[in-house]
Amino acid sequence: MINSTLLHINSRFYITYFFTLLKVQLNKCPAIFILTFPWFAFAQNGGRSAFEYINMPISAHIAGVGGINTSLYTTDINMITQNPALLHDTMNKQLSASYIPYFSTIKASALSYAQRIATSGMWGGSLLYVDYGTIPERDEGGNDVGEFKPYEMVFTISKSHRIDAFTMGANIKYALSKLYPLYSAHALFFDAGGIFRHPERDLTVSLVVKNAGFAFKKYQKGTSIGIPFDVQSGLSYKFEHMPMRISITAHHLHRPDIVYLDTVRNRKVDLDGNVTVEKKKVIDLIGTHFVVGPEIIFSKNLQFRFGYNYMRRYEMRLQQRSAVAGLSWGFMIAIKSLRIEFARAYYHVAHGRNWFTLAYHLNSLVRKTNGQF
Repeated sequence: MINSTLLHINSRFYITYFFTLLKVQLNKCPAIFILTFPWFAFAQNGGRSAFEYINMPISAHIAGVGGINTSLYTTDINMITQNPALLHDTMNKQLSASYIPYFSTIKASALSYAQRIATSGMWGGSLLYVDYGTIPERDEGGNDVGEFKPYEMVFTISKSHRIDAFTMGANIKYALSKLYPLYSAHALFFDAGGIFRHPERDLTVSLVVKNAGFAFKKYQKGTSIGIPFDVQSGLSYKFEHMPMRISITAHHLHRPDIVYLDTVRNRKVDLDGNVTVEKKKVIDLIGTHFVVGPEIIFSKNLQFRFGYNYMRRYEMRLQQRSAVAGLSWGFMIAIKSLRIEFARAYYHVAHGRNWFTLAYHLNSLVRKTNGQF
């Protein structure tokens, strides 16, 4: 994997600046707020930075629509990890848990929760934990000297603020990467997002600056750590007379060219020994920025999701065929206040990975306890 792989500095000054900036800019134009963020980050593409795991879709819903979506205005609390501006009142007291049996022995789990606080509005939080299993440790001679258990995690706090048809939001993330007892890294990241919801149509447009921040503890002193900075924008539209909603999300907008071209594999040699290297195509230069995620909405209790991630498909395909690489699908079944979700995403032509998510509105539990139904 290159871009789709899941593989800084006075912190007090930057944190103080962030909160001051957020307080001031929430009363101004969202565009001004977003434009102040890029200086936090040194743009890095996937595979060139640490902490790439924080971009893993933490729920079956997100995985099912292609892995990236910043504009789906639904009751799914997990969407706040994609865009904090998607946090709203209907998510109040919603608890969600996900389990992701990832590649090989890698397993991930996630928890998300939202709570309305009377004095300050809606708040959300999520935790993603990635367990890489047990790895045998050997010395220079190949002798078994024990084992170690690498893991990574990210804890996110979300806040949103609505102004008429516009909503702004911010995420603060603490990320820990412990790959070996002697090698660990800690970082703070910030997301700033905004959405516009059409007052008459089921249309949402979004813009998000993600993972701006710095590592305040590095794996080794004196080394540099790239960060998975990104700028994303999206659109979701529910057709008026069709049970269908479609989302189109653009990512890495700050880097026009994110196409990885393997000059070893993508070359031709003629009979005279002349080598011709394949050039980047315009369709790939454009397409690798986009993820498309249609949903079929039979009712509020039954939905099917599909996704097409062009970059994942481009990078994970074989030379002769692409098969199902880059595709994803899933479904949601709701039984009263319980939502059951499943998704399968294909990262390469061999087979896919599964996501399992359960979500429950604790409001209904409170009402039951009070004997109201």
